[in-house]
Amino acid sequence: MADSKFNRQFFIHLMIPVVVGFIIWFFPWRPEEVPVEGWQMLAIFIATIVAIILKPLPMGAVALIGLTVTILVGPLSTETALDAFSGTSVWLIVLAFFLSKGIIKTGLGHRIAYNLIERFGKKTIGLVYAMMGVNIVVGPAIPSSTARTGGVMLPIVQGLADITSGA
Repeated sequence: MADSKFNRQFFIHLMIPVVVGFIIWFFPWRPEEVPVEGWQMLAIFIATIVAIILKPLPMGAVALIGLTVTILVGPLSTETALDAFSGTSVWLIVLAFFLSKGIIKTGLGHRIAYNLIERFGKKTIGLVYAMMGVNIVVGPAIPSSTARTGGVMLPIVQGLADITSGA
């Protein structure tokens, strides 16, 4: 019984973004100022965001499906669609999040959090200063604030939160 409920929920969560995309794609009242390709990109983009929110598949898979649909249906050429991946900052952020996953899976974030609590945890403000210090030390190595926050600081702060809440 639970298996059929899961399949039904998966199917619904998979179909809602498709329906939303089709509704926007074929919406008859497209503003004249918006080119057809722009309207099609809007439909794919909103459908992708809805799928990310509903999570029928992992976010990476949903993003790749959105990229594939964009290339196959034709609002963008393959070269234009893949051009965003040529930037080094995108790869820096992706690699930082891979690093974050490794820090979380190995428990390094918790070990660092334990050390910070041991050395600076007499008062809460001490932990705040310690986290600021970590951010300053890591800053020159990872210049992107998104990559630094999500890739290094998040696992440490998550470890602090887990330890102090007793989880």
